[in-house]
Amino acid sequence: MSRPQARQPTAQVKKKPQDATLTRYGLVALRMTTAPWYSLSLAIEQILKVEDEHRRLKLLDRWRENKKTEFNFVSLAGTVVGSAVTGSIQWSQLATAHWFVLAVWYGSLVLSLFCVVIAFHLSILIANSDSQLRGPAVFADLLKARSTGRARPGVLFILQVPVMLLSYAIISYLVGLGVLVMYPLRLAWADESKIAVVGILYFVFASAVYAVVSFLIYNDYLPVIANDTL
Repeated sequence: MSRPQARQPTAQVKKKPQDATLTRYGLVALRMTTAPWYSLSLAIEQILKVEDEHRRLKLLDRWRENKKTEFNFVSLAGTVVGSAVTGSIQWSQLATAHWFVLAVWYGSLVLSLFCVVIAFHLSILIANSDSQLRGPAVFADLLKARSTGRARPGVLFILQVPVMLLSYAIISYLVGLGVLVMYPLRLAWADESKIAVVGILYFVFASAVYAVVSFLIYNDYLPVIANDTL
């Protein structure tokens, strides 16, 4: 009988620099589309890594106060966005606009209203933790998973929902506004077409600035904070 041949070790495929670059850009794009999740989880993970319990609870208490301020701001901003959408729905230009404009504006209104409601309920949650004798320690138990010692993904998701919905509501409104502005370009060249061209230039400029700022935050600045220790 012939001896079985030894299995040759599989050679590890090295990633090309282009692949690593694409992976990094894909990660940055994911962080930009789920912006609240990454920044929130980064802050909580940094606080939970602090070994000194007194300092950790002090930082967590400060974070809770900032979170309550954030929820109040999100509630106000959601109300403003909802008012803007409600007023825009009554524009006379919608009579000749594409159906998509009204559809995304209704979606934006729904997102902004739910953003306010959820922020209100989360404010109640944090207020209830304030009324407990252990205060920040109770909130730390809520955030920290006992099995891994890291932040619970479910809790992080709930806490970032108001900002996420607000962001999507604003983006939906801007998308509808962009379609409304550009729709006259399908017609003969007239004053409406000139207005559309100028509006497109503003959209391109604002979108470019937003992309650059977001890329610098999530590709350059937040990773530096992630590598720092409190």
